[in-house]
Parts: sequence; structure tokens; C-alpha cells
Amino acid sequence: MNEEFIGQVEKVYPEEGHGFISSLCLQENIYFELKGILKNLNETDSVAFIIERHNKNMKANLVRKVYTNDSGIKFVSRVDNTHNHVDLDKFMPLIGNFIKDYNEDFIEKEFTFDFVIGTTECIQTDISDEIMQ
Repeated sequence: MNEEFIGQVEKVYPEEGHGFISSLCLQENIYFELKGILKNLNETDSVAFIIERHNKNMKANLVRKVYTNDSGIKFVSRVDNTHNHVDLDKFMPLIGNFIKDYNEDFIEKEFTFDFVIGTTECIQTDISDEIMQ
């Protein structure tokens, strides 16, 4: 089953195309590939990610930057059971300011644009996966 975590970018190696994320929930730093919009991540950025496990190795997948809006509410682009929107970075601060504190633990907002805003990254899931949106 895929698990979603929140962490912090510890180290970025742009020339090598990868970096490492730490999370209080994990005992070791997790490798991730710098691709697409992730090339704009900086050390100390907060990120949401899903762990892929291959034998004894772990890799962060579907890495998304965590934003904070003007009300201090943290938010992140969602991942559904088929894809992740990878080019939303430039729109997230604008979208986030529509989110107000409704005293709820979870708020889902959907926004429709009149133009193409980006591409998607397909992900493989199965019936046992629990996807947090």
C-alpha cells in the first residue's frame, strides 16, 4: 500500500538530478528524482510525497511542494488514484488564497480553468492503495 508523508527537502543535487527528503515519520532520508517542476525545489522546502518500496530500497514519488496561504493554512495539490498534476506550481499560491479556515481537518476544493494549465504524471495503483487527497 502507498503511504503519503510530509517532509522537508534536506539536500538537492541538481547536477546529478536527485535529492533527499527527511520526515519525522521515517528513520532515514528518502531519495527522490528531480524532474519537471521539482527542479524548482529548494533545501528546507516542505513537501508531500508517497513512498515507493522496491525490496529494501525506498524512493519518494509524486513529490509536491507544501504551500501556506495568507491565512496560515497549509495546502498541497492532490493526488488521485490515477494521476498527479505536475505543472500547478505557478497557480498554487493563487488557488490557496481561496481556501479559508472552515475549522475542518480536511478541505477539498476544486478549481476549473478556462485553459490548459499543465500536464499529468500517471501513477500505478491497485485496490489495496489508500490515497489521501
